[in-house]
Amino acid sequence: MASPDPEPEKRCHYEVLGLRSDCSADEIRSAYKKLALQRHPDKLAASGVSPAAATAAFQELVNSYQVLSDPHQRSLYDSSCPNPSYSFNCPKPSNSFNFPLARSLVTIFYAVHSELFDKIYSNELNFVKSLGLGLGLVSEAPPMGNSESPYSEVTAFYGYWLEREAMEESRAVEEAQGEGGGVERSGASARESARASL
Repeated sequence: MASPDPEPEKRCHYEVLGLRSDCSADEIRSAYKKLALQRHPDKLAASGVSPAAATAAFQELVNSYQVLSDPHQRSLYDSSCPNPSYSFNCPKPSNSFNFPLARSLVTIFYAVHSELFDKIYSNELNFVKSLGLGLGLVSEAPPMGNSESPYSEVTAFYGYWLEREAMEESRAVEEAQGEGGGVERSGASARESARASL
């Protein structure tokens, strides 16, 4: 049984386009147009390159252009370069999503939302205290954790808050039903008072 061909090593997008990392959007567009004519699969195949290799070379060019021509994607890509100055010192892309910006966004997400849930829990405790009720009415909220928290901690966190949401919804339904009954009773009393005055 023949072993599959190894996947070719991916190159830096700037290297594919023959550009430095401080190039302008116009330079990216110009380099792409020039190289697209040179690396078109039909042209490469006519020069003796296998159709698969010609297609792969052209696809590499297209992928690099798509990343570098989009300001947002280029920014993400540049943030993954250890030294995005004036060279080809970009890391070799891998199959895993490993941009430092993405990692920092995940960290920010957990920091912001952990603080939010901590404030909600704190407000709930303060509300119970203001009513003079025992703090035992509010069970302790599990921490939100982070992207590396074990599954048991994640399910404990979501289980706690989903239970709180269900309790709040049932409380709101009970209050709405109670208010409806109160309205009917007050309407009936008003009718009785009106009849008595006639």
